[in-house]
Amino acid sequence: MPSSTLTQILLGSLLDSPAVVELASKAGEKAFTIIKEHFTYSAAQITTAYQDGFGYALMAISVGVADEKLGFSQKIFNAKITREFAEQIEHHYLQPFVNQIDKVSNAGFVLSDFRQQSAKSLKRFAKHKDQIFQIDDITEDDLAALISYRDSFAITDLVLAQIQHIEPVDDSLAAFLRYDGLLGDALLFFFRESIRTDDRLEKTQAALQREGLCIEVRNLQIALKQAEENLTQAIAQKSPDLGQLALQLQNWQQTEIAWQTRHEELIRFTQRFDNQLGKMLAWAKTVYATLEEIQEDVKETKADVKETKGLAEEILQKLTELMARQDLSPQIKPRDEFTQHNSTSLKWIREAVSLFKQLPTQTPEYSRVSLMMGSAVSSTGDLAQAERLFLQALEKAKNPDDKALAYFNLFQLQLRRKAYVEALNHLQAALAINPQKYALHDTHKYPIEQLLGAGGMGCVFLCQRRLKKTQHVVVKCFWETRQESPEEIFKEPLLMSEIAGDFVPEPLDYGYADNVQQKRAYFVTEYLAGAIDGESWLEQYGAMDLERGLQVGLQIAKGLQLAHDAGIYHLDLKPANILLKTASVSKTAEVSVKIIDFGLSQVAHSLRQEAVVQQSRSGLSRFGQAIFDTLDYAPPEQRGYTDYGEPSVKSDIFAFGKTLYRLLTKERPIEVEPEALEHAPDWFKLLYSCTRADPAKRPESAEQLVRRLREIEAKQERQAKLANYRYIDNGDGTVTDNRTGLIWLKNANCFGKHNWESAMQRVAQLADGQCGLSDGSKPNDWRLPTKEEWKSMIDRKYRSPVLSNAAGTDQWKEGDAFSRLYASFYWSSSTREFVTNFAWFVLLSNGCVNFVVKSNAYYVWPVRSRQ
Repeated sequence: MPSSTLTQILLGSLLDSPAVVELASKAGEKAFTIIKEHFTYSAAQITTAYQDGFGYALMAISVGVADEKLGFSQKIFNAKITREFAEQIEHHYLQPFVNQIDKVSNAGFVLSDFRQQSAKSLKRFAKHKDQIFQIDDITEDDLAALISYRDSFAITDLVLAQIQHIEPVDDSLAAFLRYDGLLGDALLFFFRESIRTDDRLEKTQAALQREGLCIEVRNLQIALKQAEENLTQAIAQKSPDLGQLALQLQNWQQTEIAWQTRHEELIRFTQRFDNQLGKMLAWAKTVYATLEEIQEDVKETKADVKETKGLAEEILQKLTELMARQDLSPQIKPRDEFTQHNSTSLKWIREAVSLFKQLPTQTPEYSRVSLMMGSAVSSTGDLAQAERLFLQALEKAKNPDDKALAYFNLFQLQLRRKAYVEALNHLQAALAINPQKYALHDTHKYPIEQLLGAGGMGCVFLCQRRLKKTQHVVVKCFWETRQESPEEIFKEPLLMSEIAGDFVPEPLDYGYADNVQQKRAYFVTEYLAGAIDGESWLEQYGAMDLERGLQVGLQIAKGLQLAHDAGIYHLDLKPANILLKTASVSKTAEVSVKIIDFGLSQVAHSLRQEAVVQQSRSGLSRFGQAIFDTLDYAPPEQRGYTDYGEPSVKSDIFAFGKTLYRLLTKERPIEVEPEALEHAPDWFKLLYSCTRADPAKRPESAEQLVRRLREIEAKQERQAKLANYRYIDNGDGTVTDNRTGLIWLKNANCFGKHNWESAMQRVAQLADGQCGLSDGSKPNDWRLPTKEEWKSMIDRKYRSPVLSNAAGTDQWKEGDAFSRLYASFYWSSSTREFVTNFAWFVLLSNGCVNFVVKSNAYYVWPVRSRQ
């Protein structure tokens, strides 16, 4: 059976509410959205619940099969629930199983021996619960199993196969565990009870019920009865809704059948222990926790204890040496992800993991070893295994300090996955135990409401301001900072507020979480409700249009100009550090810009420098890859290329170019590509010059950026205005007619008067460099306009000439779009049909279009189509 099947069987056992068959089969994305929102268990958490269920089930069954004469269960578990559980195992499973053997063959089967050996074996198997199957990932198909009917619960053989990988299972014991699905049902029961203590399952079920995708069992019975009554009444009344009501009853019946089929064995197992159901999980945990205290004939010898202690010490020694070399510690740090391992260090970690699997979970040092092992494994990028180790450490922790550290490490792991809700839950758990050690800011003054994100310098929380409970603030907490007075390290961001307050969030407070040792600095700013960062904008709206890009670019450039004039550099400019807020919900409304993290580059070391050394995003988490991706915005002088000098004003100009390219194109800014901005050549020229590798080839200052953006703005405004004009002067000796798309020679009297044949020849020879042309045209590009093209040119509202001005709002005057235009006769290229010595002309004084003999001499005005 594949791992996905196991996961789906486990998840399929959880809900107490039947899924409505017809609706569940059609729910699709709606159901997934609900499940993903509420059912936020990780693969490691499901694995832990499965392994615990395995251990509890084996220990519970061992109590049930043990002979009372052995006395161990009475000595340690002398309680009503123990007796009742043993009686149920005896009555429903062991005795029927023995009777079955007697009917077939009782040769060699001695019940007392079976009891003794089975109890010993089951407890021995239970000790290895952490070594059995582990779930690496939870897929959408797995989640769908919550409300779909696809697999049975026959997993006993799968579990037995997993035990066989650890040590052989006696045939008689295996047959007993298979009897009536005992092992599988017991495991699923305790797995369900472990998960059901978490309100996430309850919230998932409640949400599905609200959407009508699940229904409570009692309500299913009511719905069935009501559907039957409705159908009976409809039959009696010969209702036209008879078919629909019959289908409705059929759907409810299918739901009941599917539910009963799916949960029949598990329900039967549960009902056998109904009297003590609420206490079963706690009882099983107690049984398992006292595993080592059960003396029988499986007592550990002093030699065993010594061997275990020696194994723990060997693992700790290996890990201590490794951590000293790699700058690691039991408390993981964000920079650990960028640890440079070699083949030797990786081999050490593999050896330590192999030894750790041999370490009994009851070893006193187990939690400590798990924490160190998890830290080492997390530095290799194996977050799933690290999470399992920290969860094991949490379960086996014998003191609050180990628990708090396990929670904090889980917080750091979930940050790397960008699972911010789960990360905050773990952090809050660590703070509840030891706030002095694990608080990243003054959480009493600024209680946390939400974890907004994390990056190379630190993480960001949305907090409440305790003294003003209606006011929200943003608290940025730094991974690493200089050890100076807070006034000194936050001097630049505070100064930015004074000189460029319109372009940065207002600072409100700053300090250290640990004021005594001046560690864990934080910085508090105003919260801008409704603002989103540049990356979120791209996700929500897509690439910016040129008008919006200009609004945003000018504000960023002005902010940079004010900062640079005061000697302050940003050095981490990117879309994620740009907050955008529109004046209304409309995407087209004016947008205001706030630049965040200004001046903070001097406060904290950024993990971006670790990414520079790493030089590859391979194997990194989502957190690490996001940091690596910020290198796209860093110029060579910030990436270790010393030939380009120290970071400076021009470093921010480089990042400005990459940031605006990303906002305008939504493409990753590895290079500024002309194809992505072919509709905006002026933008390409500016952004390309900003992102030159050599700082000397970039714009000199942010002030120059502002000037060039103003030029683009003026040109964009001019183009927008001209887009509504009838005629556009192209500045190359040509004029475009926006209505027809034709391009006219600006000089309407370059050739004077000619007969028709001469006019046709002269026009065909026209090219760039003649008649004021600089348009790149070649001979035969130009021609005389046709009769119909002349008609489209004429505006009969006017007289002498019958042409409008460029804007199309008044009559043409000299110098407006065209030059040297006469209200006279102009040739057309069209000839009179059947009379070849006649050609058409236009009279621009009154708009008359007629024909005349070709020998007449009229004016010549060339035209061409767009190339």
